[in-house]
Amino acid sequence: MGAVKRNKEIYVAGGSEGSPLKTFEKWNGFRWESLPDMNYKRDELSLVLGPDDQIYAIGGFGELSCLGSGECYREGKWELLPAMKKPRRALASVVMPDGIYAIGGYDGSSYLSSVERFDIRMNKWVEMTSMNYARCTLSAVTSPDYQYIYAMGGFNGAGMQIVERYSVVQNKWEEIKPLMVPRFMHCSAMVID
Repeated sequence: MGAVKRNKEIYVAGGSEGSPLKTFEKWNGFRWESLPDMNYKRDELSLVLGPDDQIYAIGGFGELSCLGSGECYREGKWELLPAMKKPRRALASVVMPDGIYAIGGYDGSSYLSSVERFDIRMNKWVEMTSMNYARCTLSAVTSPDYQYIYAMGGFNGAGMQIVERYSVVQNKWEEIKPLMVPRFMHCSAMVID
């Protein structure tokens, strides 16, 4: 499932109970509340709070295949986004001032190194520079100054220790010091002291 914090509430979308779900709910600090379902069932999706303060569900696995679609929760309902260049599940997503980055994943037959950015103003997906390593079930975070995206670990037939850093200024990925332990299906967070 995907989870995101917006204001003082926690939102949860999709996931699986043996088959993909399209349910959407929020925790208001006291109880769970059901919200309108997404348009598509999505497991292994990415859920983010966009730079426009709207909630975005990106990619995932539907009932039969990987999804190349995304949705935005706006004014109490889900709106479909334009199709991504590649369907992807088990991806990582980060939010930058210029949009939402969909990173890596699995398209149903191949692990992906490709990266796409959803440009909210233009309402379209833009292909970005690909990572050096194809992988799914990775995690990603941004630097506090939004100059870098860090992509960590993942799976491409085995767990990975690889960490890559994308420079927004140089528009390129570089490999940096690896994780101490190979890992996939993990989470990461940027902590600022």
